[in-house]
Amino acid sequence: MDSSETPPARKRNIKKWLVPAVGYTIAIASLYGVFHDFDYKLMEQDVRALSWGWVLLGILLNLTVYVLDGWRWAVLLSPAEDAPVAECVKAVFVGQVANAVLPAKAGEVVRCYLLSFWTDTPFTLALTADAIGRVMDGICMVLAFYLFTWGLTDMRRDLRDVAFVFAVIVAILACLLLFVLFRHEHAKLFVSNSKWGSRFASILHEIHSLGDAKVLRKAFGISIVYLVMPILSVWALFRAYNFDFSFQQAAIVLVVIHMGTALPGAPANVGAFQWAATISLEMLAAGPMEAKIFSVILYFAHTIPPIIAGAVVLLLTGLKLGEVHTHATKAHRSGVQLPCRVKRPL
Repeated sequence: MDSSETPPARKRNIKKWLVPAVGYTIAIASLYGVFHDFDYKLMEQDVRALSWGWVLLGILLNLTVYVLDGWRWAVLLSPAEDAPVAECVKAVFVGQVANAVLPAKAGEVVRCYLLSFWTDTPFTLALTADAIGRVMDGICMVLAFYLFTWGLTDMRRDLRDVAFVFAVIVAILACLLLFVLFRHEHAKLFVSNSKWGSRFASILHEIHSLGDAKVLRKAFGISIVYLVMPILSVWALFRAYNFDFSFQQAAIVLVVIHMGTALPGAPANVGAFQWAATISLEMLAAGPMEAKIFSVILYFAHTIPPIIAGAVVLLLTGLKLGEVHTHATKAHRSGVQLPCRVKRPL
């Protein structure tokens, strides 16, 4: 073999394990920070004392988030493809199962692959619409952070710095997205003059095909509700735990968690979720151990139910997650939809 072929192969191998390795390192460090002095007996007492009616309400409110996500996805795709909302919702829930067992948010690719398989929506178009939805989420989170922390003088400086960096990144992505959506010819001209332009020509076309202003306004409206529902879920779980925190404080906790888990990490955001929830609650003057215990309760309430829902979809459709992930990864690398021996959803 020619030695000149070795560096690219090594580069691909490094890229393959580097992101998961970073994610697992962050998760381990975060888990140590939360659990190294954890009081498990106190947690057992607190769980027994929970108001389970409020817990159930919090779980149901959070489950609606995934239904809204599927609805918004279908709306975003509507200018180019007629993707049924039900199929979008099923793909979203299966994606949660993938995120629970695979690192680096692999469920985002898995759900796009499944939607393209179930509805004949082009795989790259499903990815594009999903990415637009994530940018909308970022905009809503930034707006919520500054809206609900306005006037707070005891906000941690590091959280404000992270929020500022996050806001800058979201603003850049949003501007680029709007430029391609509504100035396609200018974007195409810019890309055609660059050496790597041919790789992005099809992506620009797909983004532009989704550039319907009315549809984008509707999708952004759904995104606002998509953020409000989990805030209400956190507030309901506050009530279950007998925390006397407001809707505003629930919003701060949720937004900090979203920012803390935005980067690809360990499966199910384990570690990063608990760490972000703990520091946000301590910032709101919760006791250190209370903050840690509630972070665990919140994690299970927001993570396990959608995984169970996704597992039900897997069972009913006869899907094999490992096989789907393999095909989805190959399709993501090549941009071509590959066949997958799974059943259509019921």
